[in-house]
Amino acid sequence: MTTSAAARDQHLDELRALMAAHSPPIHALLVPSEDAHQVLTPAARADRNRSDPAGLDCAGLRSEYVSERDKRRQFISGFTGSAGLALITAKEALLWTDGRYFLQATQQLSDRWKLMRMGEDPPVEVWIADNLLDGAVIGIDSWCISVDCAQRYEQAFLKKNQMLLELSSDLIDEVWKERPPNDALPVNVHPVEFTGRSVAEKIKELREKLQHEKATAIVITALDEVAWLYNVRGDDVHYSPVVHSYAIVTLHNAFFYVDKRKVTNEVENYMAGNGIDIREYHMVQPDVSLLSSGQLQGSVVNGNLDVEKDIKGQEHSKIWIDSNSCCLALYSKLRQDQVLMLQSPIALPKAVKNPMELDGLRRAHIRDGAAVVQYLAWLDNQDQTCRVLSHLASPPCMGTPARDPSDAVAPLHGPQPAASTILTAQILHTSGFSAAKSAALHALSDITCRYITSLGRTAVAIAEARGRTEPNLLDLILSFEDHALVGFLGASDPTRPVLHSGVLLELVGFAHLVREVQFMKLRPRMGGWDSHRKGWESFAAAGKEPPLKHVPRWLPCFPEEQEAKLEAKNEDETKARWEVRRVVEVEAEQMSMVNGHCMEGRGAVPEKRGKMQEHYGASGYFSEANGSQKKEHLEKVKLTEVSVSDKLEGFRAEKEHFKSLSFPTISSVGPNAAIIHYSPEANTCAELDADKIYLCDSGAQYLDGTTDITRTVHFGKPSEHEKSCYTAVLKGHIALDAAVFPNGTTGHSLDILARTPLWKNGLDYRHGTGHGVGSYLNVHEGPHLISFRPSARNVPLQASMTVTDEPGYYEDGNFGIRLENVLIVKEADTKFNFGAKGFLSFEHITWAPYQTKLMNTALMTPAEVEWVNLYHSDCRKILASYLNDEEKEWLRKATEPITMSS
Repeated sequence: MTTSAAARDQHLDELRALMAAHSPPIHALLVPSEDAHQVLTPAARADRNRSDPAGLDCAGLRSEYVSERDKRRQFISGFTGSAGLALITAKEALLWTDGRYFLQATQQLSDRWKLMRMGEDPPVEVWIADNLLDGAVIGIDSWCISVDCAQRYEQAFLKKNQMLLELSSDLIDEVWKERPPNDALPVNVHPVEFTGRSVAEKIKELREKLQHEKATAIVITALDEVAWLYNVRGDDVHYSPVVHSYAIVTLHNAFFYVDKRKVTNEVENYMAGNGIDIREYHMVQPDVSLLSSGQLQGSVVNGNLDVEKDIKGQEHSKIWIDSNSCCLALYSKLRQDQVLMLQSPIALPKAVKNPMELDGLRRAHIRDGAAVVQYLAWLDNQDQTCRVLSHLASPPCMGTPARDPSDAVAPLHGPQPAASTILTAQILHTSGFSAAKSAALHALSDITCRYITSLGRTAVAIAEARGRTEPNLLDLILSFEDHALVGFLGASDPTRPVLHSGVLLELVGFAHLVREVQFMKLRPRMGGWDSHRKGWESFAAAGKEPPLKHVPRWLPCFPEEQEAKLEAKNEDETKARWEVRRVVEVEAEQMSMVNGHCMEGRGAVPEKRGKMQEHYGASGYFSEANGSQKKEHLEKVKLTEVSVSDKLEGFRAEKEHFKSLSFPTISSVGPNAAIIHYSPEANTCAELDADKIYLCDSGAQYLDGTTDITRTVHFGKPSEHEKSCYTAVLKGHIALDAAVFPNGTTGHSLDILARTPLWKNGLDYRHGTGHGVGSYLNVHEGPHLISFRPSARNVPLQASMTVTDEPGYYEDGNFGIRLENVLIVKEADTKFNFGAKGFLSFEHITWAPYQTKLMNTALMTPAEVEWVNLYHSDCRKILASYLNDEEKEWLRKATEPITMSS
């Protein structure tokens, strides 16, 4: 979703016209980040006592990740950070955000906007009360504001008799002409083998809590809480496997409000089997009205009717809502005297993981750590044999020159290569291959991408030839048949059968040389590569079944192993032909580079790729030697913040149970690393620079757990100042990890441990130190957190919670440093037990090395050095089985013991 500054200015003018024309006229419009479900970050979810003078919990700190069509604040302001609140008046446009985004906001906001710094400038409600006239009308979409925020605003507006007006429709939607559609992506049942608890158990426990509070029902609006309660997942919000849905649970009924287009037969049967009524998404508001009047009835009774009658007979039976997540639109349908406003009874059980969830999280983090190690090793030492098909180099079209200029295939850019990598990795895993080396994976992925693209183009052409505006299934089948007979445009010469294409010939030779993928070994047909011979017949034509379930029957039927045995002479001839072809094309490619451009119609050809040191003149991950001069003849081969993050996603995609990233990867070089939640864009991102720090904050969603990890590295010679800052961050990171504390301790009390080493040097950071992590759910999960904010005082840490440990330091315009592990809170084995409280400690479950050359061990204590060495020793043992020999050797070097220096 990108909009030019000029277009945003026009939208701002159109919006002001709508505000003026509204009845009554709107003097100010609040545009929060939230959607209708008020998704909360831990900071906002935990703040219940309204003691935060900065108003941090009411200014857009809830909906960290929302669907594209709900990014209204981003649309109107151009600010892409996940937290923020816009206020538009007749003459001013203001944006509030927190310290993580100050630098980013100054870069993204136009001169028509004013940045309001949370914690430094007045909260939005105070600014309105002080700056707008008496009786001013402030408009808000009642679906996008929580009850707590609305009540706080109304209290502040009493000062000047100002009014908070609930709008019947969102004015942003009226000027957003190209708002993304509401896609109907399917709901998925999340198996008990991953959740550890059944829906029946969870609903039973929830009803017991309702009875304890003398409540007859609860309205659940937070997406992750609905998903957790009903053991369902979805794809409605990028990076968070949730479904746009609501839930209402009474003492004898349960309801699931969702777009029924998303409900499969499996989900329908699953819900019915658990006594849950499925209702249309938009019916939640009228059903809340029925609930308020006692008329909401379900088709299935699965609770205790007698208990409900007893509670209803009492004078003060209640309907439970979480006022920090329930939107004003639903709250307004309830009588105020019947509302019980407490923290959601689901928040804590979701945060305290059960044993199966904990085991899944541990396994997911091990696989994820292996992917990060593979990525760091790849960054440091790219010893790929070929540059063929690597989307990281942004190559032109592949293969030999096309016979006709019209046959040339444009280079593949954008998300397709990464998507193809993920698809190919999943196919490999389904086929029984636990992993494939990255070079081979990307080679296969490029073919996948080009083949699918070509299939689509051919299907469109077939449809148009038959007078249809869009292709149907028949057109796609005909396209498959066409490709099986003729080949495809990505195959260099479309007149040759697919098995003789330049792409596959290059890949076969490549696979033979590197010996990476088992089924891609060199296997020429009898008599060598004769382009005039007829290609192999399909499995269907041969009356055979493919060897693997995912292989279509229309693919060529490869010969049995005994049919492919060749004399050594034939194999040698094929090798010789490959070598001649490789040498000729390398020479041609080098000649075209000398001329300053790639020959028209040419593609990427096989080329030896050197190490990162050769690309960028860098000293590498381990060495501190000077030298960062980029080699001029390799200027075309660039590693950018986006391209390398795509590579990291590819490594993760190879791992078992991978589903998606858990948030947009923060891949940041030098000054960009100082932007705490930097989000690189392909057309503006920086190139890797050996003279600058590289910070990578990333994570993934696996079926058995959610991950979040940050490592900071330097591929050149870091300055003493950079080493000092890195070491201070590391010392704080270790101090929190090693903490032992009594039960009842909050994250507010622990936050100082991570900051003290920085404070001693007059340094600090503007974000919290830790947040909870979901189990294949939101990567940022409450209600607990580790932070300097007052809200961190509200929820003590408990055994079996997860929390991150991520101190940092950021110098605007220079660099940023952050280190992050995920921790599990566990019971501590202490010698004594003062006051019989019991004590807690942490177990780190993230595994990836810290860069030792960035450490100044003279600033570290013996205990800190020992901690690093023990952690690195565990890394080697735990990750070894997931790495190949080269990666193991790299990890061995990266985790060599460090010693104290004077």
